Amino acid sequence: ANRSVIPFVSYPSRSIRVSGKIIDSTVALLEARLDTFRSYFRGTDKNLDIDFAGTTRRYIATVNGISIDQPGGLQYANFDIEFMCSEPFGRNTTSTSAESSTGRTASTYTDNHTFLGTAPYQLPIITIEYTAVTGGDNSLMFSNDATGQAILILGQTFVADDIVIIDCENKSVTLNGVEIDFLGAFPEFEPGSRDFTYTDGFTTRTFNIDVDYYPMWL
Repeated sequence: ANRSVIPFVSYPSRSIRVSGKIIDSTVALLEARLDTFRSYFRGTDKNLDIDFAGTTRRYIATVNGISIDQPGGLQYANFDIEFMCSEPFGRNTTSTSAESSTGRTASTYTDNHTFLGTAPYQLPIITIEYTAVTGGDNSLMFSNDATGQAILILGQTFVADDIVIIDCENKSVTLNGVEIDFLGAFPEFEPGSRDFTYTDGFTTRTFNIDVDYYPMWL
């Protein structure tokens, strides 16, 4: 996945520069304020939130360099900070729903959603809650119809109130909060209109499904 400190060549790490001025009423107050300001940048891989188009985009950033110029005897200082983001994409801090349905009873459903974002792929979190389930081969699959990427779950015994979560961002599949085995590849969706399919091998079932994601941006 591109979420790596060794990024794909086509999407290198991102550099973000922030410049500004800090002002206070006395030199002593300014210097105390500068100490507080410097303390914000301790640590690595921290959240850098930027307001954009009425939303907040979050980058995972580490300070690569910080410069503060405080002219002697004056009550202001200029600063310049460079952040390095090993993950090149910013992501919304609030999720978007690609599908939310309750009381489904058929073994196969294909849904469509126009995925937001400008990153080359979007990573959904699929939550499936069974209110009733009987018989069959206990197989369950969720797939991206365009790419063929699919997560297939086999060998589990499903009962009413079970909750399955397929987390394509964190690369995990859980049943009632416990990680389970799976086959296949986590579906990734390019921005635009995309189809995705749920299918199972149960004799009967009633379930609710939510497909959510955090749009990512170049």
